[in-house]
Amino acid sequence: MPLDEVEQSIPSVTKPPSGRRLRALVICAHLRPGRARLRSRHFLQPLTGVHIGSLIDPQRFDVKLHHEDWHGPFDPAQTAGYDILFLSGLQADFDRMRQLSYFFRGTGTVVVAGGSIR
Repeated sequence: MPLDEVEQSIPSVTKPPSGRRLRALVICAHLRPGRARLRSRHFLQPLTGVHIGSLIDPQRFDVKLHHEDWHGPFDPAQTAGYDILFLSGLQADFDRMRQLSYFFRGTGTVVVAGGSIR
């Protein structure tokens, strides 16, 4: 489904409070074996989050990107205040995506998830 159709189908995303841009967050989820809270600073990182973020209208949204392999696990205490969350991950990251979705939906954030999941 194209992003403009997603936006039109969700009232909280199509009608922002006057005077402010909506807040969008793109998280590339990553769950290491054993759930270790490690980071990788390898120069070759997936560009999925950057690609998704580049498709969001910067006139309407304040976009933040978070890649869990580079930045480390996203802190669930920081979930409030976002209007829409885009989650991306691989099959091995699905459990982590479900965890993040649970925390964000609890704050009223619209969650859109995808990736290489069978």
